[in-house]
Amino acid sequence: MYSVSSAVTSVADVQTAYVNMLMALDHIHWLYDVFAYAFCWLLLAGFIVMPQTLTKTLPDIIDKVDISDEELKNALKLVVTHVGLFYVAGGVSGFGLLGMLILWWQWRGNYIWILQKLFIPGCFNALAGVISTVVSIILLNKNKWDTLSIVTMSVVGGVTLGCGLIAIIYYWLISRLQKKHIALIGKHSAGRAGKGRYKGFGL
Repeated sequence: MYSVSSAVTSVADVQTAYVNMLMALDHIHWLYDVFAYAFCWLLLAGFIVMPQTLTKTLPDIIDKVDISDEELKNALKLVVTHVGLFYVAGGVSGFGLLGMLILWWQWRGNYIWILQKLFIPGCFNALAGVISTVVSIILLNKNKWDTLSIVTMSVVGGVTLGCGLIAIIYYWLISRLQKKHIALIGKHSAGRAGKGRYKGFGL
């Protein structure tokens, strides 16, 4: 048992915006968590597959055809082998991103859920796509930055930067709510084994 400071005189006093958001987490249906994980995974899946379309391995049939124009040959092998897969991967990532945006709008009032379920996972998944793209350009595309490489890097890099910036903004907003909560209620810590512990004011 612990006592709360005399500054807290009623149940309403402890219902800060921060506490309300924490309590709301228990009432957001678990299916929304599943949807969030699924959409973030689709974003990752598309961003992992997309860089693989940058390889320029010629199909056998093109190798056997006598094409003197090297630029034409390079264009043919790219189009024949990978353009379809590029659009599929882009569509998968786009669907995942659209789902994340819908969930963002649905639960826009709960900064904690949005940060933990959408933008932190989204940022790291997109970052994995950036790493995969760089590796593919260096190893598969022989460090050649063609149009497809630039488009791919622009997309995955833009999503990574966007998710990262939004995550920082929400982290800042949550920090402000935490400070207001601490000023009214006092400090808490994780406690032993994560059970939680009230520390009071000025500790």
